[in-house]
Amino acid sequence: MDEAILKRQLKELSGLLERLISILFEKDGIKGEYNEILESYKQQRAEILLELTKDYKIARISDPVLRGELQDFLKHGDKLISAAKKSTEPEVTNFAKVMAEQLRPDFDPDRLDDLANEHLYSWFSGADYVIRMIETGTIVIKNIDFPEKLESLVNELRQCLIFERYAAAGIMLRTIVEVAVDDILNKKYQDEEFDTLEEKLNFLEGRSAFRRPASILNAFRKQMNEFVHGERLINKKYVKGHLDVVLENLEMMYEKL
Repeated sequence: MDEAILKRQLKELSGLLERLISILFEKDGIKGEYNEILESYKQQRAEILLELTKDYKIARISDPVLRGELQDFLKHGDKLISAAKKSTEPEVTNFAKVMAEQLRPDFDPDRLDDLANEHLYSWFSGADYVIRMIETGTIVIKNIDFPEKLESLVNELRQCLIFERYAAAGIMLRTIVEVAVDDILNKKYQDEEFDTLEEKLNFLEGRSAFRRPASILNAFRKQMNEFVHGERLINKKYVKGHLDVVLENLEMMYEKL
């Protein structure tokens, strides 16, 4: 990442904003010029943000001053507007809010189409989404109604799988187990108290009605601990190998209620 180019781009962006504000406060401001500069600002700002985020990598900036400026820029936008938002004068803060809305990053439509082809459609398409939606259908075909919260989590899990985010899918599956186990314990053993998922599953393993599914879920929990502690990486093979097993055993436990 070329830090010199980023510095120059930030400086140019500040110059564009200063010109915009100058036009606003001129009695005979040129409307056409304002709109033209505004579009330039929005598009250049979008390009800077794209440069910092497009490769799905952590952007390494060695210059501490530039690093701070970029972090602030990503969080709050232009520092002039950011400072104005903190003013104690209502007129100033209202002006800053209006400007912040106008200055939101934007791309020319043709540029946006090119970026979509480069960064999205090169690895994913609408057809891919439909096919993967069909492929993940087995996880939402059940003979019971899961609680609303659990059903919402299962649908989020499905989206992780459709977009091939397997680490997120594995973590979501672990969350689903904990939420379901808490719900089952609350419905069946309200007077029991536990601190960890391990304690909860060990308890359910001791109940004859839940012994088999609880033992399988406990084995899954132990494996997931290795991922949590960084000893293994969650991958497609692991998630697909455990997905139906985990959900089917949760379903079995609900059938015992």
